[in-house]
Amino acid sequence: MTLKRKALLTAGAALSMATLLGVAFSNNAIASDDSIGQINGVPTVDLIFVSPFEESVPHIVLTATPNPVIVAGQSNLHWEVVDSISCSMSDGPGTAWSAISNPPPMGDFLVENVFSTKRFTMTCDNDIGQTTRTVVLGAVSDVSGFPGFGVFPLGCDTNPIPGVEWQASPSSYAGLFMPWPGEFGDWQNVAVDTDKWISLYFDTGPDITSGKMETAPNNWLGGDRPKIFSFSECPGDFVSMPAACLFSPASTSGLLWWANEDSGGAVCFLQPNTRYYMNIIYAAPDSLQQTLCTDVMNEPLSSCGFQGIPRGPWL
Repeated sequence: MTLKRKALLTAGAALSMATLLGVAFSNNAIASDDSIGQINGVPTVDLIFVSPFEESVPHIVLTATPNPVIVAGQSNLHWEVVDSISCSMSDGPGTAWSAISNPPPMGDFLVENVFSTKRFTMTCDNDIGQTTRTVVLGAVSDVSGFPGFGVFPLGCDTNPIPGVEWQASPSSYAGLFMPWPGEFGDWQNVAVDTDKWISLYFDTGPDITSGKMETAPNNWLGGDRPKIFSFSECPGDFVSMPAACLFSPASTSGLLWWANEDSGGAVCFLQPNTRYYMNIIYAAPDSLQQTLCTDVMNEPLSSCGFQGIPRGPWL
């Protein structure tokens, strides 16, 4: 972009001004004799200033501070935009980020109660083209609050199933059944909300921990629907554990088996003195993001349920 302005300056002053503005200036900037004149007897020149900025697509700076945050914490999103005609926000699930319309060239947005990894995107346009910037805001565990809902052990994926959230309750095995591994006859109704999974944490302890849980359908909340169980050291993990620790019971009823590595005759071998999560979700094993919670007429429900019946120590 070239800007030509009549400078009411001496040649020397013009050179100083150009230097101050960070603009190149030399004798080549004088195009013709018409550019030389006088004001009150003082020679003047026409200066041809060449802008250091070429016309281009919008420039966006988008940051999150702090990043990552402690689970349940907050972060400030800050943006600065240059050379844009219009901008829009997208992503930011569970927040009002995408509802921001006509954002100013500079602004801030506070993200609160961050329990899992979230993406925030800003897109701006001008006559030249379009620019998109995305910031990924992470969440890490606060060891002092471990274990509990929304607290991921260090090294665990804080967004294990994009689009599916961790259900707040129940969050511990002992909060639902008798302390791990439970006792025969202690059957409980277990409900899992649509678009959520539950994770029940428990500690195996130093003793041999082996047993099984029987699952049975009921008509309390949706009756029998597809569901998946896993035993993992990370909440919401239905992928990285050994295949023997991932269960998809039959449509009518099913058994989950567990044992530590010193036990025989069981399927899922658990380590002693280790914290595990019993994860449960209503979904197809090959499509975790498509949670299935419907009644017998295939109408959507807010929750689905089943009966869990621990069998206690059982080799």
